[in-house]
Amino acid sequence: MSEESTKQVPNDSGTSDSGTSDSGTSDSGTSDVKTGEWLKSGLDLYKSNFVLLFVSGLVTILIAIFSVGILAGPMIVGYYLLVLRLVDKSEPAPAIGDVFKGFSFFVQSLLFVVTWALINLAVSTLLDSVPGVGFLLSTVASIAIGAAVMFGLPLIADKGLDFIPASKASYARVSQNFLGFAVFSAVAGIVGFSGAILLGFGVFLTFPIFICAVAHAYRDSF
Repeated sequence: MSEESTKQVPNDSGTSDSGTSDSGTSDSGTSDVKTGEWLKSGLDLYKSNFVLLFVSGLVTILIAIFSVGILAGPMIVGYYLLVLRLVDKSEPAPAIGDVFKGFSFFVQSLLFVVTWALINLAVSTLLDSVPGVGFLLSTVASIAIGAAVMFGLPLIADKGLDFIPASKASYARVSQNFLGFAVFSAVAGIVGFSGAILLGFGVFLTFPIFICAVAHAYRDSF
């Protein structure tokens, strides 16, 4: 699937044919944040499709690592495409190789990951230099930035948005209940990357939980 084929074209009223606004947010969306429900749904999805999600997640992480992060964007977008098909119960069922479909969005996903990684690094480095509270400030800033754009990659995958519109749409949705989404993002991140405690290797096992939880949050929000 190409980027052009998935983009929505706004009509004269300012909404797309799919009922979304130019920012990518759903007109029917609310500010409700269901942290517990999304985490449970993500975990249940993972358990029901363990082999598919574990192996495809393993492939995603390994390629991202060995490419020094260069291929992280398209691989994660491909993983979101796979997970969203499971959330939607699409037929035919997705396969492990579907993670490579993210390369149809190579440029935009790469720009998204690199841009926000650099912004996060710059802000965190600046705040970390504040005496006494630098670490706290940089941690809060990282959580806030991560929450603001957490729907960016799913939007690139699902709607074919370019990275700037995807970032704006994500922030527009999250800003409706920023604190709630920030808490969800932080909790999901802790759960999803808790496996790193086990010499780093455990992240292969827990990473899919994060993606599955965010995918459910995305589907409820857009």
